[in-house]
Amino acid sequence: MSESAVYCTCSASGCAIPGGVCLLKVHVKDGVMTRIEAGDPINRGISRDHVCDNTIRSEMFQCRPCSRGYSWRRTIYHEDRAKYPMKRAGKRGSGKFVRISWDEALDTIAARVKETADKYGPNCILGELPVLQLVGPWNFITWGLASHSGYTLPDLVTLGYCQGQTAVTDNEVHEYTDIFNTRLILLFGSNAAVTERGMAYWLMLARERGIPVVIVDPSYSVAAEVFADQWIPIRPGTDLAMLLAMANVLFKENLYDADYAARFVEPAGFRKWEDYVLGRTEGSDGKIDRTPEWAEKICGVPAETIRDLTQLYVRSKPCHFRLHRAATRQLYGENAGRAAIYLQAMTGNLGVPGGGVGSEMHYGPKMTLPVPSIDWKSAPPAFPSQRILWYRGWMDAILLREKLDKGKITEDDYRRTCGVAHDWPLPNIGMVWLSSQVNCKYQKSFRFRSGRVSLGNQDLNKVFRALRKVDFVVAAVFFTTNFHTLLADIVLPLADPSFEEPRGYAGLGDASNYFVCGFKAVEPPGEARPLEWVMVQLAARFGVAEQYSPRLADVADNYPAAWDKRIEELLQEAYEKWTRRHDIAPREPPLWQEFKKLPVFRIPHVGPPAVAFEKNISRGKPFDTPSGKIEFHSSFLADPDMARKSYVLPQRKTDNECCFGGSVPPVIPPIAQWMLPSNSMLAPKAEKYPLTMLTPRSFHRQNTTLDNNPWNNDEFRHSVHISVVDARTRGIKDGDIVRIYNQQGEITMPAYVTSRLTPGVVHIPHGAWPELTRVKTDLMPEGIDRRGADNFLTSSEYFPWVVGAVYCSELVQVEKLEE
Repeated sequence: MSESAVYCTCSASGCAIPGGVCLLKVHVKDGVMTRIEAGDPINRGISRDHVCDNTIRSEMFQCRPCSRGYSWRRTIYHEDRAKYPMKRAGKRGSGKFVRISWDEALDTIAARVKETADKYGPNCILGELPVLQLVGPWNFITWGLASHSGYTLPDLVTLGYCQGQTAVTDNEVHEYTDIFNTRLILLFGSNAAVTERGMAYWLMLARERGIPVVIVDPSYSVAAEVFADQWIPIRPGTDLAMLLAMANVLFKENLYDADYAARFVEPAGFRKWEDYVLGRTEGSDGKIDRTPEWAEKICGVPAETIRDLTQLYVRSKPCHFRLHRAATRQLYGENAGRAAIYLQAMTGNLGVPGGGVGSEMHYGPKMTLPVPSIDWKSAPPAFPSQRILWYRGWMDAILLREKLDKGKITEDDYRRTCGVAHDWPLPNIGMVWLSSQVNCKYQKSFRFRSGRVSLGNQDLNKVFRALRKVDFVVAAVFFTTNFHTLLADIVLPLADPSFEEPRGYAGLGDASNYFVCGFKAVEPPGEARPLEWVMVQLAARFGVAEQYSPRLADVADNYPAAWDKRIEELLQEAYEKWTRRHDIAPREPPLWQEFKKLPVFRIPHVGPPAVAFEKNISRGKPFDTPSGKIEFHSSFLADPDMARKSYVLPQRKTDNECCFGGSVPPVIPPIAQWMLPSNSMLAPKAEKYPLTMLTPRSFHRQNTTLDNNPWNNDEFRHSVHISVVDARTRGIKDGDIVRIYNQQGEITMPAYVTSRLTPGVVHIPHGAWPELTRVKTDLMPEGIDRRGADNFLTSSEYFPWVVGAVYCSELVQVEKLEE
């Protein structure tokens, strides 16, 4: 049989280049994937050097995949792929399973759902099971989002804006192409070469055009090495001190844009901010003039450097200034996020071409092209899932429920710990559904965020304790060695959503003016099935298959032939309906059979790039704040009664990401103020754990995805990065096995001694799968992890004064492991 090519899309969403909807050309021979190369819909055989400015500004280019995209073939054919349904054959956690049929697995799950509902009542099943919205009030929604968490509060209280699930689909997007209008790019905490959607490419183009780049970061990252004209090292968690000092210079040297501030910033709050920065009013640490000399003692950046950078910032208007989300995902990081927005407003850079918001989450492509969508004709949910608790509070919800029932803790304490509002129903979790796939990608009308259980959860020891406590655990996984399977009662093998089933239509990758349609390349191994197939089969067992998925219910028993045929028919129907749209038909899109050969549709981007909040600045539209202006002082946070009683701003009651927590007065002050975090290297806790652990993403995996890919691991050395100074004082040499520990847990892994880190900082790249040894300690009752999973060391503590922020740093100690 001759080799054929199928177009698929990469599953490693959120990459740096090109942005998560990367087109892959998959070559298949005799039903086996033989190689992967870049999709080539445009610019075939043309190097980037031959792409002109007009092509770039109109976004008529095709970025190529990174190493992750090319490596998928090794993951798809990994020897540990889950191939058959299994049930637990020993004690939970023993890892012993026996193969069973799909009928037995699904019948067991359906029966246990009913048993759990009878025993625990409403809101008793944790996990993404949209089919249950047609069956009973048992599955629930959680609130919060890890990626955006640190910026949700700053955007809300300063700009009156709530981002929702993804920044790239918002109205307030600052498009990448606007970077050509700036005179300076100033980035705090950004390693754009690894972590940001498409930003690396645009930084490279900006550098080629002579736009200077300054990066402030505790590490000399790849982005700092490749893109920065100047790298300024800073102590982690101290960005706010430096921003306050920059504001101090702006005020004292009269460098701020007084006309802009008078027009667009609420005046009373602006004066309060000025008084605080200049030491006229009390802060959490007293009346202090926040000078560069004051900041130097905290952040480690020389006062002279802070002054010079501030003056460069003012001279280089418009300035593309962003504080990356990593800097806000620290304790009190919301204050730094607000200060970044303040500075852009003070200098007149917010809402203007070439400027920016200061908030990193607003940058990305803005979709200008409608995407085909399948009409699934699903019935509306009979039992719409209710919002119940913070999405990382599920462990405490399980572990503390017994104490609540016995009266050992109060209901207020339970709600505060788990992130449950005073007027929301309480969860009573008896069953957990774990899934390696985020949700059912087809049934968009049933999509919702539930409590996802993964290696992304902080405090993995608590995850183990919680899973051991519930009655029943299901794991729908791609690999038998996955963390999800260890404590499962039933294991379900999943087909890969990008290569082993049609992924369907997707947009918003490296640009805003195209969409792709991913098709099935190869069959899944053994009896692995798509997650949506699992949901349809469960729906049949509850008697709601026709309501849940009327267009797939009649083909679910004939997989893959009839199932795949129906999916393609639905994709074709959606495409042909889309081609008849009044705004699409004049563009003469290709017929379906032609589109299938090259499933990409792209139109030139016309007009200037979108600028976030430009309508508020250039067209006078009021901001969605109480004053209608940019607010430095938040009346919401200043009112303890409102913050104590409300989880959502009044105008945002339907938005799942705008939740406030707490049954205590807020600790975050009405204006951004310096507050020493308890896990800072400057705090008393650092006497015992003197090193700040940061958990950056790795270029060789996407969060936990692809961590088991041998090709990537051959090129990547998963190690704890430690500075030369800190290694020398501990007698650690490069390659030594070290022990990293704190009050949360302990792990062992090789050390990578480097000069790229600020002393006092260690890096553990996020996303390694645990390898638990038989050596058990009080800190590690499941066994010490020798792979280096960072979240054994992070805290899951919920701070009720913020918007569900997730903190990704912690204090640790590192010592050489004696043989």
